[in-house]
Amino acid sequence: MEISSPSTEMFDSTARLTKAEEYLRLAKVDPSDLHAETQVVSFAAPLLSDDYRLIELDKHLLERLEQGETIILRGTENDIPVLCTDKQTFQVKEAETSNALLLSPDCHATGNVVKEGVHFLGACQVVSVRSHYLELKEVVRLKTSRLRELLEERPFFGWENETDSQANCYSIDDLLEQVQGSKAQLLQVIETLPVCEIDGKLRQLAFEYRSRMLADLVDTCESGQTTGLSEDHLNRQAVREFFAANKAPPSFTDWFLRALCTATDVPDVLRLDERQVCRHYAELLLRGTKRFNWDDFWTAWCQCVPVNMTPKESFLEGLGLIEQGARIKTIELFPVEDLPEDPQERFDLLFRRRPKWRHADMEPYLRDLATSPKEIGVLLTKFCRSTTVGGQKLYNSRDSSYSA
Repeated sequence: MEISSPSTEMFDSTARLTKAEEYLRLAKVDPSDLHAETQVVSFAAPLLSDDYRLIELDKHLLERLEQGETIILRGTENDIPVLCTDKQTFQVKEAETSNALLLSPDCHATGNVVKEGVHFLGACQVVSVRSHYLELKEVVRLKTSRLRELLEERPFFGWENETDSQANCYSIDDLLEQVQGSKAQLLQVIETLPVCEIDGKLRQLAFEYRSRMLADLVDTCESGQTTGLSEDHLNRQAVREFFAANKAPPSFTDWFLRALCTATDVPDVLRLDERQVCRHYAELLLRGTKRFNWDDFWTAWCQCVPVNMTPKESFLEGLGLIEQGARIKTIELFPVEDLPEDPQERFDLLFRRRPKWRHADMEPYLRDLATSPKEIGVLLTKFCRSTTVGGQKLYNSRDSSYSA
């Protein structure tokens, strides 16, 4: 292959072809061992290097692009950009290579080069030379803080508090303009939140509204006066009719059945989910005070849950922080949803709150940062030191300023 300055005459010149073959022989390459086409590289003047960005794709993503799937780069000027397909999200980072990357629109790759026939020279013009390219790393868990902030701008408190304006309300397309993630992943996250679609907009259900609707249903179930409504036997259609009579949006009923109910062996019959309902009432109590005496909290919790439900301390994981003092045991609201999504910031906050943690106490506050127990172990190794006190393993910060 000969590299020279641009010239149109060189490509159909027998002399040039002879000269190219001489160069090959000097390099101890027999022209007969090559394909029929030898490409002569030339460089455009001027080079348009700044007009192009190169991106490295795996074969699966490349195939989907070739099949017509759309990709979108999302992020503000202050964000690390992400590349999104319909179902996946990839963090984009710039990488540097020691080799020069040449971009040529008319270069024939191995599959397209002429292999048989009379030896001839082909033109290959380079329009860009790059030493950097973009590499992708798949994002398995989306960061949700911006999504939560947007949805919290205007919670749904009930129709009596609504106006005709839809200011600060967002559709899924509106959210995709501001949240870094694929549509499929964003919808998966929304499925885990107290959110439903009302008049074409995704609205967060205010805690007060959820509490009122749940209390009304529990009271009706305990009264035993409505067919198909008891805590262990919730007929799906009866629940829909109940909430419709209470002027709840139909999508609220869908959320309620998904989030606060669990299936039974009977088709279209559900029951209240003991863990989720008990957690709701625990949060209701903890929201009312900064710190609760444990015995007082436990008594109040047992009294306010539905009569056939039994609170368990395990229901409080990732919701309330229990402290055993020298004389009394206390609990306070400490929801994992309010913690930073950055691992370093998360650990800093946890150790500011408590210098030493048992694994069982810390693990609920790390689950959303990892996809497996193994990844939680990696996080603990990276950000913590462990000590054994009285036969019990405790984790503390690698930063000595957090030590008790």
